[in-house]
Amino acid sequence: ALRRLAADPLLARQHQTLCSRRFRIMLQQLELQSHNSATRRVCHHLLGLVQSYGQVCEEGMRIGITFTQQEMGNICGLSRVSVSNIFSRLEREGWISRQGRHMLVCEIDTLKAVAAGSARSL
Repeated sequence: ALRRLAADPLLARQHQTLCSRRFRIMLQQLELQSHNSATRRVCHHLLGLVQSYGQVCEEGMRIGITFTQQEMGNICGLSRVSVSNIFSRLEREGWISRQGRHMLVCEIDTLKAVAAGSARSL
């Protein structure tokens, strides 16, 4: 594999770009984990799911894929129970709601403000 990279400058450049992109993502993830509250991290990842899989609906934005609380916990560096508690608080505030196994983001601007740190975090 290394010989092929050395022999093909275009392939080497693509490999370098991909590695650089992955490194930036890892740094963002580390910064998010170390400097933010659990609620901010969950809001940030919910917004990422809305951006990637969001579908406009009457109530707001429906996340078009299902995920478990354990999966969200793994992404956010939290336990399943912590994610469950955060989801319950967000739901009580009316910021999100659940539709079967799908999540609806009802107050996207509020979630953006919490994720950015410019609004109160529950």
